[in-house]
Amino acid sequence: MSTSLHDRSIVGYEVNAPLRRLTLRTGSHPNTPATPIVRVLFLDVEAYSLVHDAFGNIISSIDEVPAISILRENGALFDASFRQAGWPRFWGGTFEEAQKYLLEHRTRGFELCASIGMSGWVLSKEMVIDG
Repeated sequence: MSTSLHDRSIVGYEVNAPLRRLTLRTGSHPNTPATPIVRVLFLDVEAYSLVHDAFGNIISSIDEVPAISILRENGALFDASFRQAGWPRFWGGTFEEAQKYLLEHRTRGFELCASIGMSGWVLSKEMVIDG
């Protein structure tokens, strides 16, 4: 039986840049009995965007979505951000080059949907729920 993330609070998150890993630590909703911390690990992260941290974030779901859809929806952002800051590093200059890179590296897309607070997306090779 898989662990449900629905209605779990995000109690913290950590980025490990050298390992290219993003970890979300989740706990129980404040109105439910205490449950153990469950970690959500994103491995071999290529890029991520998490916004609207309300310091009381509650997950609705984390869904796998096509990486190409994240690429399409954020192409203008990637183009501007790459010129300004070199982010994301896979964005060599064209959509086609970025698409080829993501396909060659078997990059998957994950979308964080919130009931309250933080939402966003992650482009990574794998998502593992540890707990």
